Amino acid sequence: MKVLLINPTHNYDRGDRPPSYFPLGLGYIGRYLLKNGYKVETFDIWAHQWPKEEVIRRIPELDYDIAMISGMVTQYKYIKWLSKELKKHHNGPIVLGGGLAMFSANVVLRNMDVDICVQGDGELIAPDIVKNLDNLYSIAGITYKTEGQIYVNPPADLVKNLDDIEFPAWELFPLDIYLGTPGTHEGYFGKQMNIISGRGCPYQCNFCSKIYKTTRIRSPENVALEIRELQSKFGVHIIEFTEELVMISSQRMLKLCEALKQLNIKWSCQGRINHATLEVLKAMKDAGCTEVGYGIESGSRKILDAMNKNSDPELALQAIENTRKAGLRPVPQMMYGYPGENDETLKETIEWCNKAHVDVNNLSLLTPIPGTPVYDKCIADGRIKNEDEYLETLEGTGTFMVNLTGWRDEELLRKKKEAEDAIHKNYYKWRRTNPLQFSKEYLYKAKRFYGYVKKHGLVKAVKDAYKLYRKNPDYIFQAEYQ
Repeated sequence: MKVLLINPTHNYDRGDRPPSYFPLGLGYIGRYLLKNGYKVETFDIWAHQWPKEEVIRRIPELDYDIAMISGMVTQYKYIKWLSKELKKHHNGPIVLGGGLAMFSANVVLRNMDVDICVQGDGELIAPDIVKNLDNLYSIAGITYKTEGQIYVNPPADLVKNLDDIEFPAWELFPLDIYLGTPGTHEGYFGKQMNIISGRGCPYQCNFCSKIYKTTRIRSPENVALEIRELQSKFGVHIIEFTEELVMISSQRMLKLCEALKQLNIKWSCQGRINHATLEVLKAMKDAGCTEVGYGIESGSRKILDAMNKNSDPELALQAIENTRKAGLRPVPQMMYGYPGENDETLKETIEWCNKAHVDVNNLSLLTPIPGTPVYDKCIADGRIKNEDEYLETLEGTGTFMVNLTGWRDEELLRKKKEAEDAIHKNYYKWRRTNPLQFSKEYLYKAKRFYGYVKKHGLVKAVKDAYKLYRKNPDYIFQAEYQ
């Protein structure tokens, strides 16, 4: 039985995202398919950045019995097109996994040429599918379509101990591309890889979809073992943890730091403000951490409460201060346009950014996505009338799909721009009075540019920098802003 693992591209309005993150889900599935004796090949569209014309040219040459695709909700439109093209030349079933399959199985099966949606730990369910293609009713953890009818099977058991899961089949994919494409600033200085240290998140934010309702974490020793293997096999020395939350507790973070400290690596992760103590952050710095992302989302307590964020603006300020004191780079992520957002809450967010002395390149517009209470409410309220049409619009970024505020659409966008300008202006004003911060940021920018020169050559680097400057001068030359 020949299995083809397909990694679709990520289309955005600014062009395709660079392939900076290894497809871990497919990597785990590949390992277990190989373990069960199946022949596995890959069709990595994202890594090679193939345009649709090239994909169409290559599809007839593919040789497989069953195709497996991993997809997020933002890839809905592309996977819909891709599955149709695959069916033109191949009769084999198409299996879809990932967040799109988990939360939108019925929409997918009704509107795509996809036959099966996986809803659980894919590395266990995928081999079961291949083994029982003639008995789909017997496979736990799938929703499938046959003769026009959709069937939902009972859920599959989850892996209780993540340490039991074997490492991804990195060798199946064009690894040099992923190792050499930066995901964070550290990626410009050497080979990097993304890994996860757990699955799930214990928090219940209304805007966030979670594939796993429970939280499972790997032992620090198991995480360290995977990194050692990446070091010895591929020369990796930069790690980006890409799950929802690494800083799940102070105790766990300190133990993880003890394990990572022995590896001589640089790494980054997502943090949580209630565990961002100076003790924990200093331990992270000592273990090689360079930056921590925080889902701050808003400076308004009213909005945070509405989000069910279980957060506090003052605690968030302390977390940013502690992160800087520890010598780490804080990366705040902010959201805009949540239900209840008004002039007062937006003002509170601007004031919070000013107090925290942080810049925010983009206030992310709230986008209702499947698997969240916000999305369910939009369905119930009739704001989203046709899920197929709505999901197709999620391909782009930088625009809003549903306006959940009391503002008119044009007001929503105008106030967003005004808020971002105010945050920028105040940040650069503060930075001019802090030479140390000024120097750190320009050293960071110089290193990024040097890394780009090494990868693409000086001529292209200068040309691209000039294009970026013409498009947005303050993005590169921030010292001259205002």
